[in-house]
Amino acid sequence: MNSPEFIETVLVAVNETLRTARVERIKRFARVLSYELVYGNKVTTSEDATTYIRTLSELAEADLSVLSTMYQFQANLDLEYIALYGVPLILEPMRQTVIEAKARGILREELYSRCSCLTGYGLVLQMDKSRFNASPDEFVFLLTSSGRKLIQILQT
Repeated sequence: MNSPEFIETVLVAVNETLRTARVERIKRFARVLSYELVYGNKVTTSEDATTYIRTLSELAEADLSVLSTMYQFQANLDLEYIALYGVPLILEPMRQTVIEAKARGILREELYSRCSCLTGYGLVLQMDKSRFNASPDEFVFLLTSSGRKLIQILQT
């Protein structure tokens, strides 16, 4: 708790809290800080916590809904296996994500647009769809370990 990295994380959380009136956003900042207090003991986890708080301050609710939906269908994927062998295991979970997003009222184009936005935060990666035999109208996104960890933190 006395490390400069943790103090910086707290300062970022306080600063972002002062910039919002949204209670749910403030609760998310608190979840990240709590996670850091319980599990963080390295400089890298404090830096991740700071990044997560800044990211959460910028993302829209729909962005987090998309990230959560992706997590629902990709949480159990072995990312190393996919990276090494390029097996098209990711295509069906992505298709399930599209179906679930539609059920939540998010159109396919909006889903893909939000996934592209999440790519800018390093939370998802756009994959080369030709590797997965995707149809021309499909895009394939893969949840990153950072995206996975952020959703896990928010669900605790």
